[in-house]
Amino acid sequence: MITGKNPFPKLIKNYINKKYTQLNSELYNTFITKISNNLRQFLEKIFKINPLERPTASDLLKDIFISSPQNLDELRLLIENISKGISSISN
Repeated sequence: MITGKNPFPKLIKNYINKKYTQLNSELYNTFITKISNNLRQFLEKIFKINPLERPTASDLLKDIFISSPQNLDELRLLIENISKGISSISN
């Protein structure tokens, strides 16, 4: 601690990565099974790891999920459920 550096950087980094992966997996498994195929495909498009593979905003606005008004209720419910899930995990 006298050096001002973390004495166990790899241990802490591994712990954080493990917890992040666990949380991500729990959220994914909880919500992905409850959504429509259209929403699942839309989310897969916007969450591409490689930014060059992500669609533009114009392309997303043309997506079947966004262009169908009845899908907005599903999106609203998804956001509410994610908010509840995150708040229950952080407590």
